[in-house]
Amino acid sequence: MANPPPPSYTEATQRADWLRLVAPYVFPQYYASLCLVSRRFYRQFAPLLWSDPIAVARELHRNAENDLEWYCDFILDWLDATRPSVRGLVQSLDLRGFAAGSDDFFLDSNTRSITDTLGQLAVKFPRLRCILIDGHTEANPNALARNAVARDLELPLLLSISRCQAKIEASFFTSPYFRGLIYLDISDIPEIGTTKALLQTMRPEFLPKLHVLKIEGHGMSDSGAEFIFTSFKQQLWSLDLSRNSLTDEAFKAISLTFPSRTLRNFSGNNAARSAVEGSLQNPHNLDTGGEFLTVEESEWSGTFSHPDRYLVDAPGYTNPQNPTYANRLNGIVRIANDSANSTKKAIANVLEEHPQGLEVCLGKGGITHLRLNENKITASGIAQMLKSSPGHFEHFECDSMLFQRPADALPGFLPQGTKLTGILGAAHLFRPVFSSNLQVLRIHHSLVTQILTIETDHLSQRVPTMIRTWAAETYLFHRAEQTYPQCFSPDMNPRLRSLTLTRIPRYSTGPLIRKLIHFLKVTSVQERSVQNSQASSRHHPQTLSGLRHLALEFEHDPIQELQELDLSFDDGSGWLAPSTRQASAPQVRPPHEPVRQVTQSDPLPVDSSQFFRRTLHGKGISVWIGSCEPGPHKAVNEYALLARNPARQTNIQPASPCHVLAGAPSGTCIFGAAWDAMFKSPVMTKPRKEDLTRMVDVIAAIKRFRQQTRMAHQKAQREAGRRDIPLGAPHFFWTGEIEVSRKESTEYYGDSKFWR
Repeated sequence: MANPPPPSYTEATQRADWLRLVAPYVFPQYYASLCLVSRRFYRQFAPLLWSDPIAVARELHRNAENDLEWYCDFILDWLDATRPSVRGLVQSLDLRGFAAGSDDFFLDSNTRSITDTLGQLAVKFPRLRCILIDGHTEANPNALARNAVARDLELPLLLSISRCQAKIEASFFTSPYFRGLIYLDISDIPEIGTTKALLQTMRPEFLPKLHVLKIEGHGMSDSGAEFIFTSFKQQLWSLDLSRNSLTDEAFKAISLTFPSRTLRNFSGNNAARSAVEGSLQNPHNLDTGGEFLTVEESEWSGTFSHPDRYLVDAPGYTNPQNPTYANRLNGIVRIANDSANSTKKAIANVLEEHPQGLEVCLGKGGITHLRLNENKITASGIAQMLKSSPGHFEHFECDSMLFQRPADALPGFLPQGTKLTGILGAAHLFRPVFSSNLQVLRIHHSLVTQILTIETDHLSQRVPTMIRTWAAETYLFHRAEQTYPQCFSPDMNPRLRSLTLTRIPRYSTGPLIRKLIHFLKVTSVQERSVQNSQASSRHHPQTLSGLRHLALEFEHDPIQELQELDLSFDDGSGWLAPSTRQASAPQVRPPHEPVRQVTQSDPLPVDSSQFFRRTLHGKGISVWIGSCEPGPHKAVNEYALLARNPARQTNIQPASPCHVLAGAPSGTCIFGAAWDAMFKSPVMTKPRKEDLTRMVDVIAAIKRFRQQTRMAHQKAQREAGRRDIPLGAPHFFWTGEIEVSRKESTEYYGDSKFWR
């Protein structure tokens, strides 16, 4: 969020009004009485009483059973006796959670409804700026479009009608009442994402000031998303397309929403930044939408160890003639919050004048906040989209993505149609060299853990959750570490403030727990490094904060599934392998060594015999295929065999930092099909019942680690007395916020209310 402007001379020199200072601490039940004290008190407390009347009604602890009746009487009857100047103080009508369950009243046709009030809002509240009726399935938002627009009327700025079940009319967005909207949430409304006529009216001609659009849960296809991209182009700065049916094809037109100016540092542009973060280059001069961009590492950037990596950027140049001119953030400026609550609060704080100068009301030259959760997008599609962007994303979410795999990557006992979800080998795309402004990231946990999720959707062939988790950790994890050895760590992007890891299994055989604990340790080490950077200079330069918020989103608890795996399955005909009381020959399984920090590999000697010449986009390219002689890198040895197969000599791509870490020479191109073919499983067997019962609760393990580190830090602090104890080793305590959430089991237990 942009810094507030400095105060004027009058504001800086005048004495603060004590009444204005204490007003926020006064209880709402006293507002009405205080308005009667004097005109001065009225000017202070009348806006607090009337700005958000529904919120005040909640604070007064009214009888919730009569909410609907009270609201309809308030709007349709009592306001007629209220002075226009008082009604002009109302800025927000927030019905979220108010009169909950009011649809039960509609058994009586004589009962007045919320819909009856919506068509009169313009007359009743001429300065109404925020309308929120989310979750009221009985309300018909079409009544809002019938509000008459008078000459002196202030148009609404925020409209949130998600989860209203009435079908929206095709002419809804053509209403003049909506021309001033800057925030629009139309999530989970029937047919809105599939009705072509309705989408045709969602255009800048009818919504010229719209900047935040949320359109979740409509089954929207790629053509619908493409229509939004091509229509609004760079007008939107926040877009939420979660829970739709989008594929990689939806990204064909997304470049139209990108700012025209890149924020990335290319080779030869900024030497100081290149030393810290590395720089981008296109050695083959191929115009393929960023597909062939490679990272040119400096002495420090490849190991994320530059002494100045925590220093903020120097002030950048701005273009006063173009307020939407894209610029790289310095790393400590907070990004804009695009939530309904934040937008409502920002608008309500501006009482006198129209809030057109607020950040939420201004464009940013393109989309900076993008949410793509629960779609059908692949990991490679996400990677290509990030490569093609100019590095401007500030907030990015994609909680699950399909991982395209070789046909023989999965255990043979899993049914046909089994899918893998997660992202591997793309950690470098979230570094500042690619994602220059990224501060908030929500993504599948495999970015950190290298453990994919196995999904079986078919109900008749659904594999129990713990068996899928066991297979992912026992077999796929080892191949992932070898093929894609680089996972995300905090120092890869010290500008990242908040990280949310999604779809984490509740139980683990060990690797998942070790990966998460290792991540917490290196986060503590990063915090200590930031402290050291601050203390190293007597000038106390501004530094980045590093990661301060980590959210872990866990899947449902599958323990009852394990309890209901009947022993009759142990005959080998079901999901479990037969158990034996006597010691049997040990199964051949990949070893799980303790997690260690992967370091940069030594460069391999390369000669001309290790290259094939190929033509791509009319240009000749040398593709590295490895040496026939075995070397120290297992991944390279296997790739050399696969790359000599003509069927695998496709998908030419530059060697990424992940490939280089596995042993590929930096600056070369490889056959992506041959490299990806290494991700296959060895001969696999079904788990035994005892294999599953030995799995450990991940939440309990994380909680235990946090308690141990906190106790160790407190003990060290007591022993040190007044002297501050540095973070990091040996206790590895981290002072940031860890948030843990658990998914309710709607997959296994049919009714989610079972958990409430």
